[in-house]
Amino acid sequence: SAPVQLVGSLNMTGVGPEGKTYSGDLRDIFKVNLLAGQVIELAYASNNADNDIDLLLFDVAAANTAVPVGSSSTSNSKHECIAITRDGSYYVVPWIVKGAAMYNLRIS
Repeated sequence: SAPVQLVGSLNMTGVGPEGKTYSGDLRDIFKVNLLAGQVIELAYASNNADNDIDLLLFDVAAANTAVPVGSSSTSNSKHECIAITRDGSYYVVPWIVKGAAMYNLRIS
């Protein structure tokens, strides 16, 4: 499977520059087909004392549950990572915990 890289931005309500997302853009959702052994990485350059993005992974087949099958929530790091353990369709969800930040999401 070919590597994927994209850039996004998230912010809590009232945080960040004024504009169309000033009322809050809390998460992005990407539906992807992944193979065992692939890795999802999220990195952001903002000050992690004021800003934090976590990474969640949901199995599409179990999408009616609110429990992720994978997560990375390292509050003292600007990097989150999830390794895929089985082939399947997933929702990859970068989620803002505090502040506002641009992020790079890479699947390899």
